[in-house]
Amino acid sequence: MDNIWRHLRTYCLNSTIVGLKYFYIYPDKLSRCFWAVNVISMMVMSYSITYCLYNRFEEMPIRIAIENQFEPMRNLPYPAITLCTPNQVTISSLEYLKISLTKGNTTNLESYLPLVLGFYEYVDITDQTRDNLKIFQDLLDQNKFSVPELLGRVPQQCVKFLKRCYLERKVYNCTDLFKPILTARGYCCTFNNNYMFNRKMNTKYRNFINRTVKATGISNALIVVTDYDIEDSMTDTLLNAGAVPVMYTDWTEFPSDDELSYIESYGESFHTITATYTYCSDEVKSLPVRR
Repeated sequence: MDNIWRHLRTYCLNSTIVGLKYFYIYPDKLSRCFWAVNVISMMVMSYSITYCLYNRFEEMPIRIAIENQFEPMRNLPYPAITLCTPNQVTISSLEYLKISLTKGNTTNLESYLPLVLGFYEYVDITDQTRDNLKIFQDLLDQNKFSVPELLGRVPQQCVKFLKRCYLERKVYNCTDLFKPILTARGYCCTFNNNYMFNRKMNTKYRNFINRTVKATGISNALIVVTDYDIEDSMTDTLLNAGAVPVMYTDWTEFPSDDELSYIESYGESFHTITATYTYCSDEVKSLPVRR
């Protein structure tokens, strides 16, 4: 019996339960009563909290909410990557239109053509601007030249804008990877996108092949060398001070400004893309949508 009390005393003195060791440190009855009440109260409260939490879980089980986690990129589709040339009005297109527009007066075509930028940025509208727009529109109508055709012919073409393209350590013809498309940023070149510009309108690409990631890392990345050819741009028509807008979207989506960045001219820019997997429990999926 003495051995049991000795072990109990050792346990109380070394226990992490606050209050037990004070039974032996303060042997008077008042101190022992005080710490006894504290220990019992603590145990009752712990039991009550545990009991209440258990009952709450029984009534309303915890559901896994919407969560995100990193996902390996391998075998996932590439995003649609769209690069837009800042050279949206070229001198070569001016020469082409002077030859192609056989009907009407093309004398002031140099002053009409920069008005095309009004589709992409703010243009100060004056009485003279309105007159020039009307004359230009009449000139296009006489030659049966549509606005989409004009927007696809005036800017620098992808074959001249994209100089060199690499994908997963392989050199490609840039026109095999990128297709032309008209966006809110003007004439652009898009990679792995279901949409393209067919010289008359934006349409879904019939022979589209969805490219998937075969290898990751900077050595296997998509590398593009661009040149907006400032010598072929009309005066005061270069957009974004020569910076190249880059848009990232899903391959099924039309290029938009949701994910947009600018690459400064005469420099390099590295872009890292990571994939996330979004999931939730079946219980969350079955919950009604709150409006």
